[in-house]
Amino acid sequence: MRPCIIGESVRGASHARSGKECQDSWGYKTIERCGSVALAVADGHGSEACPHSKIGSSIAIYTFCDIIERFCRNDMARAGSLYTFLNREGEVAVAKSIEAEWKRRVLKWHFGSACQPDRREDRSSIFVKYGSTLAGLLLTPEFFFALQIGDGNIVFLDDSGLKPVIFPDKILGNETYSLSRVHSWKNVMCLTGWRNVGKGVPHAYMLSTDGFLNSFVSTAEYERSCLEYYAMIKEHGAAEVAKNLKNWLQETSEMGCGDDISVLFYTTPRGGGRSLARRVPESGRGMVK
Repeated sequence: MRPCIIGESVRGASHARSGKECQDSWGYKTIERCGSVALAVADGHGSEACPHSKIGSSIAIYTFCDIIERFCRNDMARAGSLYTFLNREGEVAVAKSIEAEWKRRVLKWHFGSACQPDRREDRSSIFVKYGSTLAGLLLTPEFFFALQIGDGNIVFLDDSGLKPVIFPDKILGNETYSLSRVHSWKNVMCLTGWRNVGKGVPHAYMLSTDGFLNSFVSTAEYERSCLEYYAMIKEHGAAEVAKNLKNWLQETSEMGCGDDISVLFYTTPRGGGRSLARRVPESGRGMVK
């Protein structure tokens, strides 16, 4: 039973009406040395103060995947020691590395772009222009490592139902934590755990930006929709779901909050769908190194 990875980002209905581009990004990266995969979704803030947040969310995806790969490729690549390191240092060493690298790449993009910005510009104000959330997941054959800053959801799905992988901190109102903040690593939530799933047992991990959850009238309706996606992948195969995913998400946005939506599935279904691992770009779509 070969894992399948499918994902999609759609421009929110309200953004389409106002002429805004989609601020979300998604992507993944296989890490062959340790038989693992890093997956992530990111939601650019999209406000007037954050005009380049699409670029910021794209950079966030690349940064997470590359930093996680870096830790997997070092001397801690053995499952036990890597698990121990991520469990102990995820909220500090890993989070600091992701913040620092995201900000380094933002500055590189900003000062290297065609707009020729003023190099005297305050760096903090530059980071705000590219503001983004991040929800990332490392899956090894033995364990998972989840990291999140800001809103969004990472859940585990199987025949018994839905289980949140991580419970991100929330800020009251429409505010959310962001990679653009000073010492943003202090607001990162991390969790490491063993993958207690029997061999050959169908299951899925689903990552989504907050536009998906916010399009439902209740958490129960959101969870029901996640489980319906899981059931469709099992019954019809990942390839068939991938064909329709964009239209379904656009409909969800139109009938819901009108925000951009990104979802990303890693699934090992028992069904007729052939693997999409070779058909989906390894690092997702529309991302900036």
